[in-house]
Amino acid sequence: MTLRMTFSALLPLAAVLASTSGAMAATFTLSDNSGISIDSSGTITQADTAPTAAGAVTAVTVEVRGLTSTWSQDLVLSIISPEGTVVSLMNGLFSSGDWTGQTLVFDDDAATDITASGAGIGGTFQPQGSLSALAGEAAAGDWTFGFTDQFDGDASGLTGWTITLTTDAEEPEPEAEVPVPAALPLALALGGLGALALVRSRRRKG
Repeated sequence: MTLRMTFSALLPLAAVLASTSGAMAATFTLSDNSGISIDSSGTITQADTAPTAAGAVTAVTVEVRGLTSTWSQDLVLSIISPEGTVVSLMNGLFSSGDWTGQTLVFDDDAATDITASGAGIGGTFQPQGSLSALAGEAAAGDWTFGFTDQFDGDASGLTGWTITLTTDAEEPEPEAEVPVPAALPLALALGGLGALALVRSRRRKG
């Protein structure tokens, strides 16, 4: 006795999907959450590194968290690219106003310029300098955040910062998952039983 089974009725046709590569906007997030604190005056710089294959910069945004100062006009915030380009985020603004832990996001596409805002007001603003000046530069390397308190007599600081780089680097698209048909486990089990029955049948004939 020979047992033959056909699985075409149990198994739907599965398409074979291959992963592909395409040009995509890659995003790299650089940050430091160790904080900065200046009791009187001075400059502190902190840096984080973008990887070698990061591509060329197409856009940059900067987030400053927990900004504090008892004299806003003392403050100078800036970033420096790996190629040495300096972009001023804010410099000497708002006279004697206070910062009491606000978060600021600097984005060239923001609706409001930071100079039209005021001390103690958080939100998203255009920086004093132009972040678009960094477009086309190589993203790889050390990106530096600079924090300066220019005059004695007032404390200042922040809790952290983040530089977000958008670049033209290519990222592989995630490999598509081919779903396993619900009938597959049953088909495999039946196939195993059929093979076993065929072997036994041949042994009996022998």
